[in-house]
Amino acid sequence: MWSANAIAGGYYGLGMITYDSSNTNVAAVDTFGNITILKVGSTVITATKAADGTFAHAAASYTLTVESKSVTITGVGASNKTYDGGVTANPIGGSISGLAGGTVTIVPGTAVFNNKNVGDGKPVTFSGYSLGGADAGNYTLFCDAFLSHRNRNISHNYISTLYICNETAV
Repeated sequence: MWSANAIAGGYYGLGMITYDSSNTNVAAVDTFGNITILKVGSTVITATKAADGTFAHAAASYTLTVESKSVTITGVGASNKTYDGGVTANPIGGSISGLAGGTVTIVPGTAVFNNKNVGDGKPVTFSGYSLGGADAGNYTLFCDAFLSHRNRNISHNYISTLYICNETAV
């Protein structure tokens, strides 16, 4: 929470001070000038002081821009499969790391093995993952190199740590 009182701080007199947000979907301002950020976007916060017997009407504005927060998808893996001559893998698991709150889900992409041959600990390429849900627009999926290449076999499922949208786990 941020206070708009700093905007009105340079004004004197007994005139009532009111506060406004031009986009209440992005941020709301209470009667004390406290701002509550609600989602990504821009809004103009205005503090207005009414005229009184000594001082004229005065107003000041500030543009508040709320940017999306970067998050990563971790813990994505591929389940074992029976040989079928293809490379398509079945992606499983995953969680979003870095959420500040809200309703955000993983929209799975695709997973493919590096070749059609049978084998343990086979590399899997994951791609096309995105974020869904009512608050997905408040977040940006961080896509960079794997921060960890540690893989584990758990109950015969290939599990990797995914920190990227399009990358091969080895």
